[in-house]
Amino acid sequence: LGAEQGLVVTDVDPRGPAAEEGVSRGDVILEINKKPVKSIADVQSAINASGERPVLLLISRRGQTIYLTVKPG
Repeated sequence: LGAEQGLVVTDVDPRGPAAEEGVSRGDVILEINKKPVKSIADVQSAINASGERPVLLLISRRGQTIYLTVKPG
């Protein structure tokens, strides 16, 4: 089993759309819109490509993997 790839969430705007959908510090973002993310640039480009459409996040949280949908703010 390989190590998990992704980005650890270190800060969430409490009034932003990610916080409203349940994204929290310590979550690991594995994918955005079914594409793996390994850097902040990957996250930005995936969000920009999504435009006004909701973004699908695959998150690892304390050993569980969940999907969250975040609508643009």
